[in-house]
Amino acid sequence: MARNDGTPVNLLALDGGGIRGICELRVLDEIMKRVQKEQKLSSLPRPCDYFHLMAGTSTGGLVAILLSRFKMTTKDAIEAYYSFSSRIFSKKNKKYRKSFFVGHEFGEAVLEQIIKEMVAKHKMGDFMLDPQPSAQSKAFVCSQQAHQQGIPVRFRTYEPPQIVRNSSLDISSSTNSSYPSSPSPSTSSSADLPPASHSSKEGDMKPTTAVSNDPWNEYRDIQIWEAARATTAAPSFFPPMVLSRGGHTRTFIDGAMGCNNPVYELIDEATALFGTDCTLGCLVSLGTGFSGPLTIGMRTGIKQKLDLLLNVKKLATDTETPHENLRRQIRAELNTYFRFQLPSGAEKIGLHQYQKLDRLSQLMQAYIEQESSEIDRVVQILVGNVKARGITLGQIARSDHGQICPPKKDVRGKPPVSEFFTGREEVLHRLAEAFRPDPNRPNLKRHHLLHGQPGAGKSQTASKFLDDYSHWFEMILWVDAMSEETLEAGFKQLKGGCSEHGYVGDGSAKSIIRWLEVTEQSWILVLDDVRGDVSSYVPQGNKGAVLFTSQNKYMKPVQKSTTMLDVMSEEDAVNLLIFGAQIEEEDAGMREEAAKLAASLAHLPLTLEQAATTLRIQKYKISEYAKLLEDRHHNLLKNNPDSDNVSRVLQAVHASFDVTYKVLNTQAHDTSKETEAEAAKYAVQLLNLFSFYHNEGLMGGILKRAAENHPEDRRQDDFGAGVESFADLLATDESGKWIEYRWQLGIDLLIAYSLIKVIKDNQGRKLYSMHGLMHVWARERMPDYLRCVRSKAARIILFDSIDESRSITSDILYSCRIIPHADAVIEHTESIDIDKLLVAEQYYRFGLALYAAELNFYAYKYLMDAYAIMHSHTGIFCERTITMGESVAESARRQGLVKGTLEFSLTLLQARKIMFGIEDLSSLRALTKFCIMAIELGEFDQYEEMLRLSTKEFFAMYTTEEKLTTKTALSISLYHSGRFEEAKDILTSILQEGNAELGRSHPDTLKAINNLSIVRTRLGDYEGAEEMLKRLAEAEEAIFGPCHVGRASTLHNLAAVYFYQGRFEEALKLFKEARDFTFNLCGAYQATIMYHIQGHALAIYCLGNRPCALKKIDWCSRTLGRYLTAGHIFTKEVELQRDAWRDEEERALTDDIGLNDWLLPTLMDAAG
Repeated sequence: MARNDGTPVNLLALDGGGIRGICELRVLDEIMKRVQKEQKLSSLPRPCDYFHLMAGTSTGGLVAILLSRFKMTTKDAIEAYYSFSSRIFSKKNKKYRKSFFVGHEFGEAVLEQIIKEMVAKHKMGDFMLDPQPSAQSKAFVCSQQAHQQGIPVRFRTYEPPQIVRNSSLDISSSTNSSYPSSPSPSTSSSADLPPASHSSKEGDMKPTTAVSNDPWNEYRDIQIWEAARATTAAPSFFPPMVLSRGGHTRTFIDGAMGCNNPVYELIDEATALFGTDCTLGCLVSLGTGFSGPLTIGMRTGIKQKLDLLLNVKKLATDTETPHENLRRQIRAELNTYFRFQLPSGAEKIGLHQYQKLDRLSQLMQAYIEQESSEIDRVVQILVGNVKARGITLGQIARSDHGQICPPKKDVRGKPPVSEFFTGREEVLHRLAEAFRPDPNRPNLKRHHLLHGQPGAGKSQTASKFLDDYSHWFEMILWVDAMSEETLEAGFKQLKGGCSEHGYVGDGSAKSIIRWLEVTEQSWILVLDDVRGDVSSYVPQGNKGAVLFTSQNKYMKPVQKSTTMLDVMSEEDAVNLLIFGAQIEEEDAGMREEAAKLAASLAHLPLTLEQAATTLRIQKYKISEYAKLLEDRHHNLLKNNPDSDNVSRVLQAVHASFDVTYKVLNTQAHDTSKETEAEAAKYAVQLLNLFSFYHNEGLMGGILKRAAENHPEDRRQDDFGAGVESFADLLATDESGKWIEYRWQLGIDLLIAYSLIKVIKDNQGRKLYSMHGLMHVWARERMPDYLRCVRSKAARIILFDSIDESRSITSDILYSCRIIPHADAVIEHTESIDIDKLLVAEQYYRFGLALYAAELNFYAYKYLMDAYAIMHSHTGIFCERTITMGESVAESARRQGLVKGTLEFSLTLLQARKIMFGIEDLSSLRALTKFCIMAIELGEFDQYEEMLRLSTKEFFAMYTTEEKLTTKTALSISLYHSGRFEEAKDILTSILQEGNAELGRSHPDTLKAINNLSIVRTRLGDYEGAEEMLKRLAEAEEAIFGPCHVGRASTLHNLAAVYFYQGRFEEALKLFKEARDFTFNLCGAYQATIMYHIQGHALAIYCLGNRPCALKKIDWCSRTLGRYLTAGHIFTKEVELQRDAWRDEEERALTDDIGLNDWLLPTLMDAAG
């Protein structure tokens, strides 16, 4: 029954999860309430009238039956859910269980009785197959045969879809089949089936058998209570459901094992029902609460076995993996696939604890407020206000339906196409002609430039082209080419996606470009918004497609094949205005007014969308908006004498922005509408605040962290004065928790007015962006005094949000994400007079963020500036000054800049000792770090003994304090003095403590893994070290992304493992990758690069290229003098190696090399 009318279908998937299914109903209830409000309905609408197909497993199956088969409202379903939960899971219904492993906790009779009572009450027939399909929604529930777990069976409320077959295609017999053990249904069309016979009794219909020799008849005659029992027959709670037909029996359990999230079953069924070409409106997946990660603790014996069993069950009933797989297919910015899942809290509530339904509802209410904007997007799709994005069911179905290829994967997500995109057919046609692949050589070189003025929609048009013609390319790569910095960052973000297509490298631009030059896969690279010479970022050779977008027709490299994207035609501009404003009554006079307004907006897509949004929300007449726009034009000319020199396009951008800003500002002061005024006030404040940060990657976390982490002496007027203050956005409740409600009100309104766009990172977190032209004007339009006040406040908020302790992984990840915003706010406040001590504090926090991101070169600069300012005001005898100085020393040490740093550290240590005494906790910690630095300089005996004494004293006096840093320092000393077994024992205990106290993903825990692998390498346990380092590399990439600087150390140490095994080619490859990785991220002036170069030299020496190796080791030795002292361990190792090679060359030695006698530097690091 393929849909040929072009109507998109809406799908609903419902996870299993016991009584936590109330979470699904709460989200759905909120959706339907908003639908009611949007459509001004007198009563609450039913989900079955908005979703074309529902699928549920276990408790989700029960919800699907309530909503689709019984056609309940969410209000009625919630009441029913509360009622039967208390009956099913009551103590009265509990059964005696012989042991934890045997028996079922509850009786099945109560559940059966409840469903039969509901069937009798609603009088809608006894069978799942609906005799009165008055609603558009169909539903099926998932179960599985007890002896065929993992193969779901579907019990439907409708006739099973006709199966279209050919010699190689059989959906019903695939591994995704719903009925794998039943005979194949007839291949005849539905017209050949005998009609269903109706009895005279209302609702008492029994479907006629379509295949006479099949006693199961695709379960057409299953009763509602049987389906409900089968889908909820969780073995730990209820006995299996046994069905009998014609002397045959089948035993069913719930579908949770392998199908607890039925989203892919839903997609495949919808594809079979509606056809592969059917467009998807929205796919809503509802979870019952995140059940927590897999954990395997340190327990032993029976407890360990129980942990293992629980983890196996958790893995089998996993709901997140299907979601993550589908998210990779349908990117978040496409606003088509929505997943609502309570992130925390539900895991502590048992699947049978019906007494906690209210607690779950409270948790869901908070979650619903947090996800309000996502829920609104679903509502807009359901009521038909938003146009479908064009994704077809065939593109996302697992089964091969023989009609469509899987979608091509964007290596890096391109910007989503606006829902208001209109016209541009001629330009899209020209792009298609320029990039049409040669059938015989599909990856043949094609380059083309799309150029036009700012705001013309170049990026949108390029993105639309790729949406329409993505099937031409196996890879789509999108890079922001505005500057060298954005180019480098953009290519680094491509690494993860390219790896899925076979790329292996450090993620640098050069590395990826070289790979594109040789790969056989078809690809297109978009270099968006080119402003300089990007010749070095264009793959050479005769392969691949490159699309440039630029304001400059003569950008470099100059292109022969070009298309100019002018402003929109009058017709397209008018259509965009009318469509975007949702003007229903059209006439010639109205179109004439729209044409005049479009001309005033310079026919620019950016300004037209802005105007259309304001027209729609404010319900303005076109003439009313035109008057507002004319007034803003006049004010701009009056207040800015230089406006005559601004292009007509920019004048249109500025005027349209000002109209929207004025609308929001007016609304903010309208006391008659309190909620709307509040939302507008916060929206204006956010708009002003964001203008001082980077225009991409904006997030509410900035405000949350600033509100909860700001210094105690922070004053309200630090955030601005009066109505210009940002203080409202930072308000906290009595417990000190940030009031997120205000942020949500403001951001939702900015999204509604198209001033802010929603994007998501690769982990599904919401981020926000502003168009560059709007972003600049939001800042430049401010009077000087306001810009000064707001910029100071924005700077304070941003740096207050950086947590100095960085005690958990999320703090460190946040530090990495905040760097572009810190760069931007510093640039925008360079000319502002700011208190020097405040500047020092801000530089210090920024330096710590850079340090957390392991950008030590830049961290050192800001930390040193902070220390210099503070020292000039307070002198050395100030704890804050000493703390800043210690951070400077640690950053210098991390770069290998030990020369001169040891004396500086000693000065700081002595100052701390004078102020607080050597037994003070901070003094002992400082002493530990000083000893580490001294040990690196080869002073083993003296400072190892000092370290042991301080450790003993530290452990005795501060029994509850963190000891990992001190113990790590001791292990490093033992390693460098050759006592590897002792070092191994200490590092093993450190790793166990790190896992227990900090968590497996904390950087200090990861450093412990790195250090332990180094020791195991020197002990000859190459296999164990290799496995540890490979797992470490995977963990680092998963947690911090592919461009984390710490990856270079892991690569280097893995190369050392290969080297000692005689695997020189593999070692050489990794040494070079580590070197390039460090160079690309940190520049050439890093002592750690010397480590990689020495490893490189050792590998090529062993491969026979001795002259080149000697040159490299000699250069390495000379260069190290800039950073390290002559006594540094590494300096000595390099010099010894250089002298040994020179001696060998002079004596022309060609004997076999004893690798264990060579000193290959490995990169150990202290925690903390």
